[in-house]
This record gives sequence, C-alpha cells and structure tokens, in this order.
Amino acid sequence: MKVYIQLIILQAVLLLLFSALFVGINRKSQQHLTHVYESLEAKESLTFDQLIKLKRESIRTLALDYSYWQDMIDWIEDPQIDWVKDQFEESLNTYAADLFCIYDAGGKRLTPTLNSELAEETNRDEQLPDQLSDLILNRPQSQWFEATFEQTPQGIRELYYAPVQPQSDSNRTGKHYGYLAIARYWDQAFIQQLETLTGSTIRINDTDSATLQSAAHIAFTRHYYNYQGAPVPSLHISKALPVATELIQQETQHRTQILIAFTVGGICLLAFIHHTISRPLRTLSTAMETGDNHTLDAMTHSKSEFTHLSNLIVENTKQKKQLQAEIENRLKFEAELLTAKTRVEQANRAKAQFLANISHETRTPLHTISGFTDLLSESPLDDDQRTTLKHIQENADHLVKMLSDII
Repeated sequence: MKVYIQLIILQAVLLLLFSALFVGINRKSQQHLTHVYESLEAKESLTFDQLIKLKRESIRTLALDYSYWQDMIDWIEDPQIDWVKDQFEESLNTYAADLFCIYDAGGKRLTPTLNSELAEETNRDEQLPDQLSDLILNRPQSQWFEATFEQTPQGIRELYYAPVQPQSDSNRTGKHYGYLAIARYWDQAFIQQLETLTGSTIRINDTDSATLQSAAHIAFTRHYYNYQGAPVPSLHISKALPVATELIQQETQHRTQILIAFTVGGICLLAFIHHTISRPLRTLSTAMETGDNHTLDAMTHSKSEFTHLSNLIVENTKQKKQLQAEIENRLKFEAELLTAKTRVEQANRAKAQFLANISHETRTPLHTISGFTDLLSESPLDDDQRTTLKHIQENADHLVKMLSDII
C-alpha cells in the first residue's frame, strides 16, 4: 500500500477519533445534565411532598386533637347537638374542614353530617355514612390516624375516622369510645391553593399529564390511597425549572462550542497533515515513478524535511539516466563487436576456402611434375639430362614445401 494512501487512512482514523471523542464528551455532558435534572426533580418532589403534607396537616391535627378528649367521651355518652356547635363553631373554618360528624363506639352516627358552617349537609350523596363499615371499625392500628380517600359526585375527599380516646391513654392504643369523622374536598379551590403554594401545575387523575414533562419542566405523580390500598386521587405535578432551562442552554452552547472547536481543529490538523506530509510524499512518489524532476523544483528550494529527500531523488534520477546511457552505449558497442566478429569469421572462412582451393589447384600440378620426374629418372638419360631432371625435381619439392608452409 502506498504511503500517501496510508496517510489518507490515518486522516480518516483521526477524524473518527475526533468524532468518538466528541460523542464521548457529549454523552458525558448529557449524563451530567441528566444527573442535575434528576437531582432537581428529587428536590422538587421532596419539597412538594413536604408542602402538601403541611397543607394536609390541618384537618389531621383537628382529628387528632378533638378525638383525644375526655369531654368528647362524655358527650358520646349523652349527645347534645348544641354542645357540638359550641365546641366546633370556629374549629372547622380554622382547620379548613368541609364535613364533620361523630360516631359512637359501634360506628353509629350520632350527629348529622355538618359542613364548615355547622349546617347539615342536605346532599345525600355527600353525607357521611350512617353506619361505619367493618373495614373502618376493624382497620389495623397503623391506619387509626391515617386518612382515606373516596370519590363522590362533588369530587375527591380526604377523610379521617379518628378513634375517640381519653387523655389518660397517652399512647392511644386503648379502647375506642367513638369516632370523629373529618373530611375535606380536594376541589378546584384546594388544588389552586396547592399550585400557589408549590409553584407547580397540578392535574387530578389526568392521564394526559405525562405530556407536561419536557426538558424545561419536571413531572411526577403522587398517589393517595384508601383503606383498601387502592389509589383514589392521583396528582400529576408539572413544574417549570428556569434553572434547568438555563443549564440546558449553557450545556447546548458548550456542546456547540466543543463541536465547532473539534471540527475546526480536525480540519486544521487534516489540512496540516495533507500540506506537510501527504502532498509532499505524493509528489515524491510521482517523481520517482515518472522520473520527472520538474515537480520537485519547488521542494528542492524549500526548507522542509523533504528537501534532502527530494535532492536525493533528483541525484538518483540523474545517476539513473547516466547509467541508462552507459548501458545503451555498452549495448551498442557489443552489437558492433558482434558485427565485427561476424565479419572476421566470414573473412577467415573465405580465406580458408581460398587457401584450400589454392592448395588443391597448386599441389596437383606439382605432384604431377614430381611423378613424371621420378619416371624420367628411371629411364636411360645422359648426364646433362639427369642434371636437368634433378633440378626440376628439387624445385618441385621446394614449391610443395613452400606451399605447405604458407597454408
């Protein structure tokens, strides 16, 4: 794999690392925001619980105080309605109670259902029961001073059926001499008071209240149960959080700044790598492949780390061209030598053929002369003839020897 391709891959990996780092920072920021949001939600939920407990405490205090009273026990033994009106004339309004009545130990109602004005409640559907059920009479001790909730045509109401006990029973675990019933409606006025007190928006049994939750709001639900353990009212609370809104805006700005910083930094880093490493290496690679040193002119006059390398490549290219020229000259010289050798060999063969022909054409007459001189020497000759024949024979032999030496 070529180096500049590896650099491109490296740039892509760096870009992925930058992206992963940004995602990690963004996730960390989101987790921090979620933690802060959950902390605010827990704090607001706790504050709401404390405030609504304080708001509900009034009728609970009324139920506890007036059921822990010897005079109440004496009245149950001899009930007189005028005494009730005298004792509770101011209490019901003071403690924000809407309905009130007293029962004997068997759960039979001794007074009419009285409203906050101590007038008899005429709406039959809103009246408290004439006889308490066994569920109320036999409920566990943990529920003696706890409220129950019920749905009526007028709305949801909170009720206390507090057992009447003497002041001598300090632990309030003894006999029940009767029951004091105190009720309050969770109507629109009560909910508005809660909203004003808590600074939130409250919906009762509203299944669409989940849509109230958003990034700038917290939303939670509180259930309140009757003696059977069934939730009767469900309060869906939503509260605006200006602090959360500001925090979200700050976090969004921070994430945007981080994204811009990472983007600019990544682009600058990639441009730097491309300008200082990738492009010079590609230029060097192209010059080495093509042998064109003109692309290296700018690099050889620069002061970068690639100047020495480019000079080496230029020098190497020159040496390569010189070597190629020497190889071409040598090949040309070898071709000429081969041609000369071929010509010499052809000349030698022609010479040998010529000498062979000369030898054959010359030796044959000489051998003929030698043969005839030998025959003549055996015939009767005088001295002059024999001397002449001898000269002929010697000269013929001399010519044969000379020809042999030449060839």
